Amino acid sequence: MISIYLNGDVREVPEALTLASLMDWLQLPADRVAVERNLEVVPRNRWSETTIAGGDRLEVVHFVGGGYEDFSSQGCVGSLITVKCFSIRSRCARRFRVATKPA
Repeated sequence: MISIYLNGDVREVPEALTLASLMDWLQLPADRVAVERNLEVVPRNRWSETTIAGGDRLEVVHFVGGGYEDFSSQGCVGSLITVKCFSIRSRCARRFRVATKPA
C-alpha cells in the first residue's frame, strides 16, 4: 500500500494503480469526474497510462449542475456553478459564482 492525498485526506491505496484503476477501486463514476494530480488536470484519455505514486496529491470533482444568472446590474455577467467534491470522509456540495468579463 502507498499513501496519497485524496481531496486533502491521507488515503492508503494499493501500489501500481493508474488513475483509471483508482477510480474503479474507489467506486467513483469515472465518466462524470475530473481529476487533478499534483496541481495538473489529467485528461481522461491519459488516466490508464498515469500511475499513482506515493505522496501524490489528487483532487477528484464531479460537476453536478450549474446555470446562468445575469449579473449585468452589477456591471458584469457570469454563471453559478455547483461542484460536488468527492471526499472520503464526507461528500460536500459547494457553489462558486464565476463572473466573466465586465458588461
